[in-house]
Amino acid sequence: MREAWKRIDLEGGGLQAANRRLTATLRSRRSAYLLWPGCAVGAHRFYLHSPRGGVAWCVASLLLYRFGTDAGVAAGCTLLLLALAELWWIDRRVTRLNTALRMEAVLGAGAGANHARRKARVI
Repeated sequence: MREAWKRIDLEGGGLQAANRRLTATLRSRRSAYLLWPGCAVGAHRFYLHSPRGGVAWCVASLLLYRFGTDAGVAAGCTLLLLALAELWWIDRRVTRLNTALRMEAVLGAGAGANHARRKARVI
């Protein structure tokens, strides 16, 4: 190998370094689905950059725990149905979030990346 190739800095602003940073920020469906059983504390929502949704799950779970009477059964069934709906939400959220992260990596901090990130921040 020539000496010139050994001196190339791939950690700077090169494509390989950018790709490595992008890969580190992308979210995986597998991890999100593995965190889904922790939906009572919003674990999957926090992982997928949806802090408002995560806090909403925490508050709903705390309210159910605090006021767990006969009405709590109906509320628990509602939360269970919402948790099942989250399975559908996870796939869509991962796709939108990873698309926004890719656009940000390619476009930099430009307007297109900010617009894509705002669009991906849906509860």
